[in-house]
Amino acid sequence: MVKRFLASLLSLCMVFSLASVAYAGEVSADSVADKVLVMSGDDGILPLAGEELWDGVGTVHVGSFTMNGRNLTPVKTTGYSGRMAIITDFRSTVSNTPVILKVEIRDAASQRVLGSSITSALQSGQVTTYADVNWHQEIQIFFQVYDKNGNYSSSRPCWISYYYSFYAAS
Repeated sequence: MVKRFLASLLSLCMVFSLASVAYAGEVSADSVADKVLVMSGDDGILPLAGEELWDGVGTVHVGSFTMNGRNLTPVKTTGYSGRMAIITDFRSTVSNTPVILKVEIRDAASQRVLGSSITSALQSGQVTTYADVNWHQEIQIFFQVYDKNGNYSSSRPCWISYYYSFYAAS
């Protein structure tokens, strides 16, 4: 009987000694703002933990990145209701190769397009996209790059820097 008890006790000690606690890493809000997800050709996205609250005043820089083809940002939560603008600076990263850029503001849950803009063929430029949003609405920003003739390619590179601003925020 003592042997069974000691064997059980030893087994329990081994099980508990193998267990360890793991905590998810924390990322600062500033570094999360610069991270965006590149979508694959099948429109799949890789989720990041957490959401970003957009409640800044004035024009707030979100981040800059180089993308290929298309990109869908992680979920953003609006801190105001009313008219919102996404201001996007872009530049083709291939010399003398103008691009067309499409920018969409989407409702995160339904992927319904709330606002959309498309540029003419330019080497670099700026486009502003507007949408009416509700307080604490979850949105995502979608970018897609085309060649100067409007043809899509998943390998077409483009540098993006974007900002948000709320007009008549309430």
